[in-house]
Amino acid sequence: MARLVNGRLTAEITADGRLRFVRASDGTELLAEVVPHFSAPPRRSYRPTGPGSGLHHLEVQFEAHDGERFYGLGQHQHGKLDQKGGVIELVQRNTEVSIPFLLSSRGYGFLWNHPGIGRVELGTTVTRWVSEASRQWD
Repeated sequence: MARLVNGRLTAEITADGRLRFVRASDGTELLAEVVPHFSAPPRRSYRPTGPGSGLHHLEVQFEAHDGERFYGLGQHQHGKLDQKGGVIELVQRNTEVSIPFLLSSRGYGFLWNHPGIGRVELGTTVTRWVSEASRQWD
């Protein structure tokens, strides 16, 4: 296991390779990658989009929590303040502005630091961030 503390936040890599973020003061878990079932897709996926392109399809999955609300992600036309339960495309359009930052009611903010086209799926069982074509993950 590895741990990095920065102010009020602790980032951990668990013995099974999961990424977790906890409050440094009391160890309360804020955000953690899913624990996949042995037959489920991996919690992190980084696979080539095609030979020689240098681009990769990227996905990362985090645990979802009952009652958690998500705010932010820019200006979208669906008219909802709480983004939970939605699939938000991370693409710029004439009347939509995507800002890949969300604020959780659990007390953390998350920045998907990626300039490419993708989406975030804010489901009841998992939160999934997806990039269709990426050179790297930050």
